[in-house]
Amino acid sequence: MVGLADGAVFEGAASHTPAGQRFIANVPTEEVFTAPHKDRVNGVVYGTKPYVYNGNLIEDFWVRFEHGRVVDSGAAKNAQLLRTLLDTDEGSRSIGEVALVPATSPINRSGVLFYNTLFDENAACHIAFGDG
Repeated sequence: MVGLADGAVFEGAASHTPAGQRFIANVPTEEVFTAPHKDRVNGVVYGTKPYVYNGNLIEDFWVRFEHGRVVDSGAAKNAQLLRTLLDTDEGSRSIGEVALVPATSPINRSGVLFYNTLFDENAACHIAFGDG
């Protein structure tokens, strides 16, 4: 279960410059995203697609949350790398973003792993670690 932060709304990729000019920095984008409540994340999340970190694939991974923090994790491939990433800093065991992506996303339908998070995150619903 992922509880949302008070007042959270799902947003798209559009942003504004300090001068008020609208722009989209992350193209292509298929996601809408929001911030979870820091203490209201409980349960197990399974990765259905590999995560690429510096050219290394973390495959068939999972993380278990209790009160907003990762308390356990595992992976069929590169489990130690996943644990190392989760221990990077104080915020690494929290969720900073939860995103919804339609199954009909062209990137998902392509079946291609791009080895680039900004593309690959558009293939499936996902979470992003960090304290937001």
